[in-house]
Amino acid sequence: MGKEMVLIEVSELDKIVRSAVRDEMSRTTDNCQSETCDNGYYNTNELAELLSIDRTTIWTWEKKGLLKCKRVGRRKLYSKREINELINSGKLSRYCRE
Repeated sequence: MGKEMVLIEVSELDKIVRSAVRDEMSRTTDNCQSETCDNGYYNTNELAELLSIDRTTIWTWEKKGLLKCKRVGRRKLYSKREINELINSGKLSRYCRE
């Protein structure tokens, strides 16, 4: 099979790339619910505010193995996906204030 070269205008290449990116983004968002597909992280203060708990409670939950964190330097980050799974499973409901 020989090598072939195709010449296209820059504007045409721009349209092709934009269309491909738009299609892929559409497929990704269709397969994903906004809360469960969020790959971001909460820091300790954000998590405490979200769950209406004190930062010491977060520390206690970590020690008990209920929460897992990732360390970046001195910062602790908690996966939004894992937190949402814990909330949806009801494992945190008995600990959280309404």
